[in-house]
Amino acid sequence: MLIKNDTQLKRVMQQAAKQALSEVEEQIKVCIDNYVRQYYTEYTPHQYKRTYQFLRSITKTEVIIRGNTISCDIHIDMNLNYSEPASEVIDIINQGYHGNKSIKGTPVWSVAMDKINSTNMFINGFKEALIKQGFTVV
Repeated sequence: MLIKNDTQLKRVMQQAAKQALSEVEEQIKVCIDNYVRQYYTEYTPHQYKRTYQFLRSITKTEVIIRGNTISCDIHIDMNLNYSEPASEVIDIINQGYHGNKSIKGTPVWSVAMDKINSTNMFINGFKEALIKQGFTVV
């Protein structure tokens, strides 16, 4: 590829970063999803049928370029339809409780964040994605 000016260079670099960030975002979402799935396998309810709403609530946005900033977001969708307020249900799940507070399991969000941070998933994934695109990253 022949880059003739600063504008073309900026565009190429932004697209490479956007693609790399998109790949990392997916890796992080998969990591969180895996801990949510682990949470679901720890307990089988006897009084209600699971809807798996929380599993489907882990959401990622499109990668957006605004000026010199490239961003995305992975979050828990708060628009859940529970009998209790969504924030309370999410808080209980994130503490690792199942249904009532007598059964403790995986504290989903904190365990996922610990894994993401301890493995330096964001930086390492970003580097790997750029290397796949042909960049030399040191």
